[in-house]
Amino acid sequence: MTDPTLPGIRRGYLLAGRATRFPRKFEAELRGGRVIDLATAAVRAAGLEATIVTTGPLASPPAPLIEDRWSEGPLGALHSVPDVGQRGFFLGGGDMPLLDPSSIRRLTNLHRPGTSIVPRHVDGTLEVLHAIYDLSGPDLDRAWAHGRSLRGLVADLDRRGAVQFPAAEEFPSRTFWDVDVPEDLARVRAVLARGPPAKETTDRSGPGPG
Repeated sequence: MTDPTLPGIRRGYLLAGRATRFPRKFEAELRGGRVIDLATAAVRAAGLEATIVTTGPLASPPAPLIEDRWSEGPLGALHSVPDVGQRGFFLGGGDMPLLDPSSIRRLTNLHRPGTSIVPRHVDGTLEVLHAIYDLSGPDLDRAWAHGRSLRGLVADLDRRGAVQFPAAEEFPSRTFWDVDVPEDLARVRAVLARGPPAKETTDRSGPGPG
């Protein structure tokens, strides 16, 4: 377990929402474990203490659970975390079984107090669920009042110079993949069956970015 008194990023939250398009996707079996198990293992392999924020029951959870009391998407989930405005953290999706520990560590190494880190693609797409957030209570309150979205939160941080945008193309593309529909799960299974690639690419043709 990590020492919460140490500086830097020590916590990682994985969101496990309602999954209306693919019920029970977090518990879908993959080579090496369930979707949620692999995502949790990656966060821990990056040296972080993992917690799952969930809107419903999760069988045999691989990490401590926090109930999402709002069910209002990712921003509502953050509002359910008691001390979210007191220390920086990694935020990912519980449906991202190919999360790359070295990519998470890269984000934590880029972090400086008071600054969030959100990968951005050349087309402007943000990986808001593969990011470091260092927030205050007012940051969340402003975003909640104006759109209730993580992208709105990041836009507000950007206006105040409180976020950095490393190039997403410099990360392995698979670390951003999430499982939204059964077809995504089939693609992830095919990737896992092939094993690790000889060289990671930035191709985004797999399951959609988080």
